Amino acid sequence: MTNLRSTDPAGDETTLPEELLAARDRVADGRARARRALGRGQARRRLLPQIAVISAVIATFGVADRFVQVVSPPTIASASPLASNSNAATARALAQVSKTLAADQRVIAALASAQARLVQGASQDGGSQGSASTQLSSLPSVGSAPAISIPTFSAPPVVATTGASVVIP
Repeated sequence: MTNLRSTDPAGDETTLPEELLAARDRVADGRARARRALGRGQARRRLLPQIAVISAVIATFGVADRFVQVVSPPTIASASPLASNSNAATARALAQVSKTLAADQRVIAALASAQARLVQGASQDGGSQGSASTQLSSLPSVGSAPAISIPTFSAPPVVATTGASVVIP
């Protein structure tokens, strides 16, 4: 706080009363205090919402991560009973498929040999189609395949929206 003295342009120096100088200083202090308060309020209005949003996002990520850790059990290197049952079922299914493929190959081979005999018999008869000497041999029978239960998985329904509409399942 400085006391300013008014100087008259004529060179006559007169002093302002102390009450007037104190009032002027109080007004200047009030203006300076208001300027600082407005600056702090402006910074608060600019920064506080961003800080609140960032804090909420970090807290949400933390809660979501904790939820996922609690809900999903940690994977273990050893096979679980469910996985071993699944592996056994897969092995049984593969064994059944290989048996069926082997039977199919035998049927195909029998058909090929029967066709070869038909062609040979037709060429011996001189090309007549009504030959009674060409007969198909009996084909190997394919045993009845046991029913294999294959687990079915249903995917959740997918609903595509533009984001502007609300879909209630």
